[in-house]
Amino acid sequence: MEGLAHANQRGMSFPLHCFLHFFLGSVFFVLKLKLTPAVYTHPLILILWTILSLLLDYTLNWFPDPSFPLSYISPLMGFALIALPILAGTEYLHRPVFTRFLRETMGAPDMIAMERYYSLDPKSRVMVFEHKGEISGVVAVDGVRAGQSLGSVLGAEEGQLGEKEGVLEGVGFKKQGSKVERTLEGKQTDGLRKRNVKSGENGTTKKSNPQLVQIRHLTVDIPVRRAGVGTELLVSALDHAFGIATLPGSKGVSNPAEKVTVLTNPLSPGGEKVLRKCGFTSVAESETEDWPRAEKVGLLGWTGRWMGVSRSEWEAKREVIFAKPIK
Repeated sequence: MEGLAHANQRGMSFPLHCFLHFFLGSVFFVLKLKLTPAVYTHPLILILWTILSLLLDYTLNWFPDPSFPLSYISPLMGFALIALPILAGTEYLHRPVFTRFLRETMGAPDMIAMERYYSLDPKSRVMVFEHKGEISGVVAVDGVRAGQSLGSVLGAEEGQLGEKEGVLEGVGFKKQGSKVERTLEGKQTDGLRKRNVKSGENGTTKKSNPQLVQIRHLTVDIPVRRAGVGTELLVSALDHAFGIATLPGSKGVSNPAEKVTVLTNPLSPGGEKVLRKCGFTSVAESETEDWPRAEKVGLLGWTGRWMGVSRSEWEAKREVIFAKPIK
């Protein structure tokens, strides 16, 4: 398929960086439009809707009158009136959930300084899929802080701030005035001043596992999701992380990962389909004890989960995928 490229290999220009922010953020609102109807079409909601509507019709005597033909539609008035608080209540309760997810995602260090963050380790990479000059999909592979929460500088509501101190420094960045510098394991990089980070400084006490890689973002534009773009991006990300194959112009990975994990998005329940296609399975709770917990969100309690795939499992699935056209 056309258009697959390493965004941070070719240099993430300012317009591309802004567009990736816009693209990743806009998906949350698209998901909101898709998932909100799932609430008021739930069987329990439909039953409650019907019962309350019939009670309202009975109380106000909205029943058909044979002498007045138009009265045969009067029972629908109860359904219409009960629908208003259900639709409005769903929107009112769900808006803060989607807003919080959006702000926490946009305020994470890997989004604030995307090119710098995904250049900290050779296994880290941002890949985009372009079709007719427009970005249709993005995948971000994190080889630095896999299985760890990055934090966010933005709070849940508009105008609120998240963790003010230690968010950028905790992932290897150092703030100097208006500039953000990057450091990794106390070593000088790109001619920047050396900074030794002690254990426990800025709240970072857990060392990352060099054999573990996490997919931070995997997003495909809605109109092209059935065209195999998600599979194409995920295949390229796994090949890169495991050091199996590289795209033209990429230097490859000298120390490939042994396992790739992902925390599924609770706001995108159908997103696990492409993951399972590539061999991802649920990760045991004993292995994820120190990892960020997947929380329930929304009225229906949508929740994500940790999934992972090992190198051997991916190699087996890869043969199956490439034996037939990618869809």
